[in-house]
Amino acid sequence: MTSIPNIEFYAPWFREPITRSISYADYRRLSDHGRDLARFHVLDSSETLESAIHLNQTPQRLKTESD
Repeated sequence: MTSIPNIEFYAPWFREPITRSISYADYRRLSDHGRDLARFHVLDSSETLESAIHLNQTPQRLKTESD
């Protein structure tokens, strides 16, 4: 069996949709290098991280006008 290499090229300005998934408080505890890596994933200091979906509750970011 021979593996087939796969590579994808993107324009330098293109970014996949990124989910902001680290709280600002946790971001501040990272090293400088860690902060550099996580800079696109950090929430604003005024936002709270919703990290789980609970039964009978829809996270705010997933609610539609009919909810």
